[in-house]
Amino acid sequence: RHADSLVRTLPWLQHGQPSYLQYAVSSRCQVTKVLRDVLELTLMKKIFGQDAALATLVPAQLAVLRNHIDAVISLTPSIEIPAQLHDCANRVMAGADTFGKVQIIPASGSKLGHAWIAPHLSIVPNRNQAGNGNAGQSFLQSGSATAPKSTTMRQWPAKFLNATENEKLYPADETLQLTVPVHAEKLQASALQTKTLWTDHALPYLFMGTAPDIHPSGCRVTVWHAVIQGMDEDTQALFTYFNRGLPDPDSPTELWQRLDGLMRWIRQLANSSAASNSN
Repeated sequence: RHADSLVRTLPWLQHGQPSYLQYAVSSRCQVTKVLRDVLELTLMKKIFGQDAALATLVPAQLAVLRNHIDAVISLTPSIEIPAQLHDCANRVMAGADTFGKVQIIPASGSKLGHAWIAPHLSIVPNRNQAGNGNAGQSFLQSGSATAPKSTTMRQWPAKFLNATENEKLYPADETLQLTVPVHAEKLQASALQTKTLWTDHALPYLFMGTAPDIHPSGCRVTVWHAVIQGMDEDTQALFTYFNRGLPDPDSPTELWQRLDGLMRWIRQLANSSAASNSN
């Protein structure tokens, strides 16, 4: 219903726009995903003019557009924060010395990047086995392409790397170590539970979802799932408030931005609370 309302409100969504958005609206996919597309198209037309089309933007223009999207998505909530969330932030940050870390290599060039939780949770597509077939189409710009296009997404059997295999593919000196507001032991337990969940259900490796009922199940999704599952009640309340209205991260780079933004916001809340108490 909200998606249909958006199309009626913004007439330029009705004509000449990528078919993936029309499909998303007609399929009643998650409203947050549609809102992300609306943000992209709105910023594109504001920056490059009403006649701009996503598929015809040159790489330099796409980079400008991406930077503006990231700037909007990474903004912390600016409305008045409920007092109980300040208390949650104080309790969470009291255990900061016990926080765990996730490992991320952002996308670079044609490389999609990778996200994992050492040493147990590192999933990759097993290309030595036959793929599970096409999962459908997704409108995106791959690292080797100069413009976005409708791309066939393939499912692969999932493979979990051990620590030695992971280090060979993803060296430590190229890795970002990102602290997350989850106790290190709980994070490790959640990582193992996530690995068991993927293994028991024989979930494939799928980088990008292609329909409302076909969800991504790659490395960033496993890390996102494990971090959320490892949160205590206070952290979960903060996460829900911070993340509301946002789609799940669609790349390792965006995963890093979201989790880093959450960590910064919680720290900011705790600091502002401490400053208020001192005054």
